[in-house]
Amino acid sequence: MDVSNFQKIIIIEKINDELFPLACSSIENRSQVCFFSIDEKIRRDPRVQKNLENGFFIDLSKVIFDYILFMNAAASAHKNLDHIYENFFNKFSSIKITKDLLGSSEIENMYKKEILLYLNDLYYLEYKINTYAQNITLPIEFYPAEGYDLHSDISAPLSKKVIIVEYKSLKISLINYRKRLEEFGLLFYPLYILLKKVKGISFRDTPEKFYRLGINVNLPAMFSWNYHYINYLVDDLYGFPKDEIIFIDESYKKEIPNEFKDHGFAYVNFLHQRVSISSKFLGKVIFHFIPAWIVCMFYCLAEDPHVVKTTRLILSDYIRWNMLMDIMRIQNHVTILLPDRISKNLILSSYGCRTCYIYPDNYSGDYHTGWDEKIPVSTEFAFMNPQYAFVFGQKILRFFSYNKNLIKHYRPIGILSAQRVKEIQVGKIHSSLKNLVAKKNFAGKIVGIFDSGFVDWGPNKVSDGIRFAEEILLLLDEMPDISIIFKEKRFLNATPQLMEKYERLMNHPRCLFVKKQENNCIFASEVIALSDLVISVAYTSTTAEALASGITAIYYDVAGKDIGKNYYFNQFPNLVAHDYSQLKNLINYWLNTVKTKEFESFLDNWVKDEIDPYLDAKAIDRLQNFFIAENTDRQRIADQIAAERS
Repeated sequence: MDVSNFQKIIIIEKINDELFPLACSSIENRSQVCFFSIDEKIRRDPRVQKNLENGFFIDLSKVIFDYILFMNAAASAHKNLDHIYENFFNKFSSIKITKDLLGSSEIENMYKKEILLYLNDLYYLEYKINTYAQNITLPIEFYPAEGYDLHSDISAPLSKKVIIVEYKSLKISLINYRKRLEEFGLLFYPLYILLKKVKGISFRDTPEKFYRLGINVNLPAMFSWNYHYINYLVDDLYGFPKDEIIFIDESYKKEIPNEFKDHGFAYVNFLHQRVSISSKFLGKVIFHFIPAWIVCMFYCLAEDPHVVKTTRLILSDYIRWNMLMDIMRIQNHVTILLPDRISKNLILSSYGCRTCYIYPDNYSGDYHTGWDEKIPVSTEFAFMNPQYAFVFGQKILRFFSYNKNLIKHYRPIGILSAQRVKEIQVGKIHSSLKNLVAKKNFAGKIVGIFDSGFVDWGPNKVSDGIRFAEEILLLLDEMPDISIIFKEKRFLNATPQLMEKYERLMNHPRCLFVKKQENNCIFASEVIALSDLVISVAYTSTTAEALASGITAIYYDVAGKDIGKNYYFNQFPNLVAHDYSQLKNLINYWLNTVKTKEFESFLDNWVKDEIDPYLDAKAIDRLQNFFIAENTDRQRIADQIAAERS
């Protein structure tokens, strides 16, 4: 319906029981009502269904917005963070108390990261409102879901023609009051952890157990479809003794997951199995933690919810990690892919534990923007503070360094999976994929193809995924001298729109379709190892992994939007195709035209250092040597700890 038929545009962030009457009365007053979310029971109301059909209601969650809005929001959040923090958050007393408790000014950055994540969400919403409202001349009112103090600041990107209206009612006030009480109540959680875990007091001087490696359980299915994130640490092939490794789970599961038990690894969480703590840790709780906790409880009654939440996490970390290091000593703590909290790393480091972060990926946030890479665009990978960060090459090192991180030592070690690829090729690692390929009786060159997570809020939309599958089918028809191994990235039920096209690929005689499965998984390294050429939807890391393995590879910008030399990978010659015609040309170029020496020259000039500093497929060896080289003697560690305590 033409918006000129309305008198006003009303944008409601979330239609719930409190705001539904406002939405209905606005319709009666000839206003168009737009919303980003709606309670499901209200959506089923016949009035809502009718107004969605006639255009009086607009569900903005169904509108496909350009991915650049998300990146704009992240860049704006970084730009405005210091201003927002100084004006709205620096005054809160809990921040100083937690800094004193942990003895580090770095704790302030934990509050800043929480605000950064919050601003990113707020600004993303505002950029979407601006986009929807840009060609509308009618008055526009926006009703946010919660308090909007930060939105009204002059630094916010929300268009000035959008009027912010805070909807007030007794019920909303009571709901907000209840939320504040709930947040306050959660501050008792650190004490709950303590009471749940502790069974008594011990007068021992040193921890009872020692582990060379503690691995953070921060990913699901670590021994099935996410095994490729830890295999370089725990696979028997690399010789790390199982009794020197412990998996540490913060998820509060009541039972040990079978995957750890079945594979013979030690496992600990903070609800399973009660322990005795030392008198020294008890002293920390009584004389340091309890006074800080009481004062924070008092101040948090009047502090911003984001400050209260962060304070709770810090206090919980104080109990968790001091307790853990009281009952055992861990030489190295490793977190993979998703970063740890600042407070956790500070506490572990205070016990002499080396805090390590491994980023087994080649994704950098600026690949799809074409912006200067120095502009910070990441919120999740910001304010990290491990002592060591293991990254592939210089590109990822720069990505982290430009995003407000406080990493003490960067270790560019090369691409980890490249070593797995080589070991599969020489038969050192068994791959069930080899038998599947043999049964297909493929003739000619094999092209390994990797799709992406096609989502409408990302750079590659679902419609791009459908076209990508269609074009791969077209390649099979037009290039009869190639066969394809197609590896899907996400479980197919996450994107059912792709089902029909993917089923055609599954049934094609020259295509081996590798599904993502929960068990008996086939990993990307196996597909790469058997490929003559790798094609990845831009900018999935598998192309970089193939190049580091000495296998030709290209990217396909299936959306066709990343045009120009300002996009990072476009600077690499003959690496990125932006349409189907270019894709065919690059396949022919790398499979049939380029000679071995030319490819080696390409690797030396463009891939070495930037993507992989070594190009020797030995990154896992370098990582293992780091953990094994120093302080490997257990008795020496025990003597050192005893000396520290005496």
